[in-house]
Amino acid sequence: GNGLVRARVTLDTFPRISFTNLKIKGDQKLSERINDMYFDQSNNLVIGTADNGVGILEKGILSYYNSGNSDVPNKITSVEEGFNGGVWFGSDNGIGYIKNDTVWKFNIKSGLVSNNIYQIQKGVDGYMWIGTEKGVDRIQLLEKDQIEVKHFGADEGFTGIETSLNASFKDAVGNLWFGTVNGLSVYKPTKVTKTDLPPKIFFISVKLFYDLLELKETAVGYDQNSLSFSVDAVFLPN
Repeated sequence: GNGLVRARVTLDTFPRISFTNLKIKGDQKLSERINDMYFDQSNNLVIGTADNGVGILEKGILSYYNSGNSDVPNKITSVEEGFNGGVWFGSDNGIGYIKNDTVWKFNIKSGLVSNNIYQIQKGVDGYMWIGTEKGVDRIQLLEKDQIEVKHFGADEGFTGIETSLNASFKDAVGNLWFGTVNGLSVYKPTKVTKTDLPPKIFFISVKLFYDLLELKETAVGYDQNSLSFSVDAVFLPN
């Protein structure tokens, strides 16, 4: 890598693009291996580096959060701004959140499906989306430094499974796009409906000890107390 390069586009009779390496004030050196970056609400540049943690460039002055001064690991794969400010970061050991110089960290013990983070994408309604090699996790930061996690894999319709590094995007209407090793997946929040209606339950089979019973009203004795049921549930909202 070669750090950060700034492109300047001149729209003239003959459009031109010029590139210059970004210069940093002060004693901090810019990492040459940058995996992800964004401009926050204050127009500061936040970078995720492969060897020096999370960097914040404010008015030309660069500062870092890394293993030398915080709980932030040196190898960062993804960065994204939180809903209330702060910085979400991903690594090969889960995710973390930096707010007011405090760092919270979350991993599979917190409910994530994997510690290998490939993407972090801000969604809608307070949800952040975490891409891994096993699908995506939708998370929400709760009180007491906890997260609520909902996983989306093949069984939930996310057929791409393994996501690609920082290949995610939220479009103008709130749809979330995820690049994967099997193509492109899109999540449309407006197509998701919630209902409090319970599903219909159907009995498939009933066994007394190991013998099948007929699916009709049957009387059993008090000593015939080893019953097992096989059921299915169907939910058809429309």
